[in-house]
Amino acid sequence: MGKRLERHLALVSPKAQFLVSSLWFDVIWVLAVVGQERWQWGSWLLVAVTWSYTLWHHRGRRVAVLLSMSVTAAMGIGLDWFNIQFGVFVFTVSGFPSWLMALWCGFSWYLLWLLPVGAKWPLVFWIVFGALGGVLSYWSGARLGAVSLPLGLKESALILAVEWACLFGVMRLWWRRWEKDIIHS
Repeated sequence: MGKRLERHLALVSPKAQFLVSSLWFDVIWVLAVVGQERWQWGSWLLVAVTWSYTLWHHRGRRVAVLLSMSVTAAMGIGLDWFNIQFGVFVFTVSGFPSWLMALWCGFSWYLLWLLPVGAKWPLVFWIVFGALGGVLSYWSGARLGAVSLPLGLKESALILAVEWACLFGVMRLWWRRWEKDIIHS
C-alpha cells in the first residue's frame, strides 16, 4: 500500500501538491480557529495524521524533517506566548490555548511545502509575505472571535507585521541552511 501511494504521489505535479497542502492547512486553520476548544481534538488529530504521513513520506530524512517542523512550531508558540504575556493577545482560556499549539504544528508542516515552492523568491518577498500573512491571520482570528487584540487593530497589526516579517525572514534564511538535509538527503 505504501509503495503504491508513493508512486501515485510522484505523478502529481508540484503545483498540485502545493495546492492540496494549502487546502489541507486551511482545513486545519479553520478547525482550530473556528472550533477552538470545542474542536481542538479534531485539530490535533489532523496534525497527528499530517505529521505521521510526512515523517513516513520522508523516511530517509525523518530527523531533519522532524527537527524542522519542531523548531518552527516552537518558534511560533514562543512568539505567541510572548504576545500573550505582553498583552498583545487575549484568549478566552487562561494559559496558552491547546488549539493554537495545534495550529502552529500544522503551520510548521505547511512551511515544508511553502518554502521549497518559493525557494527562488527573494528574501524581501518572504518578509513582506510573512508580514501581510501574519496580520491577516490574526485579524481573521479576531473577527471570528478566537482572539482579542486589546491594543487595538493598528497597534496589533504593526507588532504582528514586524514579528511575522522577522519570522518569515529567519525561516527563509534557515531554509537555505536546511534545504539539502530536508529535501535532498
